[in-house]
Amino acid sequence: LNATLDPLADAQARLWEVEENIRMLEQSYQDAVDRRENLVAQVEECQTKLKRAEKLISGLGGEGDRWSQTITDVTKAIENVIGDMVL
Repeated sequence: LNATLDPLADAQARLWEVEENIRMLEQSYQDAVDRRENLVAQVEECQTKLKRAEKLISGLGGEGDRWSQTITDVTKAIENVIGDMVL
């Protein structure tokens, strides 16, 4: 009877080790999947932020031109202020 139970106990111990290894691999896989999903979400968020930044930069480019024109107009107005006061 012991001759039959000893190999059975060894087989059960090996089975337990294999099942434990499978559980650890499944957990590792799930961690990797979770990490991947998190990274995908971060990439999407960064792409959205980049698009918004590009829109902002392009919008501000026109603002720079407008400010340059305003500076030119104000400078001319200051140069002409004395003549305007005389009139």
